[in-house]
Amino acid sequence: MATPSRLITVLQWVHLSIFLLICGTITLLHVITKDFVDFLRLPQFLKTLNPLLGFGWPVALNVYHAILIFFLLVTFIDALGIFYYSKKTWRFISDISSFLGFLIIWPTALFFLFSLASSETLKVIDVQTATVFFIFAFLLYNILVNLLPRKVHANIYVPLNLFFLALITFWGFAIYNLSFKTLGLTSPLVSLGIFWGLVIGIFASLPFLAAIVFPRIGANKRKEFFEDLKPISVILYHSTIHIPIGTAFFEEALFRGILFAILENTYGGIIAALATSGLFAAWHIIPAFKLQKHGQLLGFESRKISQLELHPIISTLVYIGQLLALFVVGIVLALIRGFTDGFIAPAIIHTLVNTTAFLATQRVHKK
Repeated sequence: MATPSRLITVLQWVHLSIFLLICGTITLLHVITKDFVDFLRLPQFLKTLNPLLGFGWPVALNVYHAILIFFLLVTFIDALGIFYYSKKTWRFISDISSFLGFLIIWPTALFFLFSLASSETLKVIDVQTATVFFIFAFLLYNILVNLLPRKVHANIYVPLNLFFLALITFWGFAIYNLSFKTLGLTSPLVSLGIFWGLVIGIFASLPFLAAIVFPRIGANKRKEFFEDLKPISVILYHSTIHIPIGTAFFEEALFRGILFAILENTYGGIIAALATSGLFAAWHIIPAFKLQKHGQLLGFESRKISQLELHPIISTLVYIGQLLALFVVGIVLALIRGFTDGFIAPAIIHTLVNTTAFLATQRVHKK
């Protein structure tokens, strides 16, 4: 009899929590008429956004009800998988419902984000609504996609990221009049970005390049230290597609490209840098947790690291430190973005650092 893995179990409980949270919120809004919960009233928010949506109020309300019912159905089905996952048919239905949930959550997060970028036409209560629901949808998508089973995650990671990047790019160009120049994709800016990306990226990658050239420097004689040595085909895939395109290009085009440009036009460069860096750190909440909880080092599980027993307070401080470090990295990349007027340089730096770090772990282990 099949039993769900630990991550699948967590994923199912997350869905159940979402279902109960939504039902509880809807009940609360119908019972309490006080003003302090008005920021949770989505129909009121959608009515304000009618001019931006481009269609009438009854239609907007019907679309909202349809999406809400569909999302409740998806979360309810997946939550039931907690108790029936041992059955093959129900396991298949539960896995499909999880994937469908991603198709709703990501566009929903983008909708609230773009609503925030139109804040000059919104009331304070509408800005609060957009902020709360964007943060909820953004973090929820990130948590769910990182809790997918490893094989499923590996198969959909690159195409799913590129699909949503294309969606947000189209939305940014169509609604906020972004241009290739705004993103630094004109010929002079691309050349500038490539130059500084290579210079800074190679410098930042020197420790990993040293480990590749001189693997004895970082070699660990105990064979069990790294348990996840990849075959050559997987190494090539990760170093040429998964990391450069699915991770580095996607994250930089999203955070230092589209989102930075939209927020800079509305709030200025400082707010854009702080906001995108915060989102960049939040994007890595689950990866940082895996790094600490399971002893993963750049994607490789280490039995020695995972066996370390840390005091809960120390463990929490280490976890917070990782997220703060990611926020600082985001600020540095945002400064480079501002210096080169585009996201090409940050994308190249991100690619070089992540790829050389990945290859270094393989080289050290193999040695």
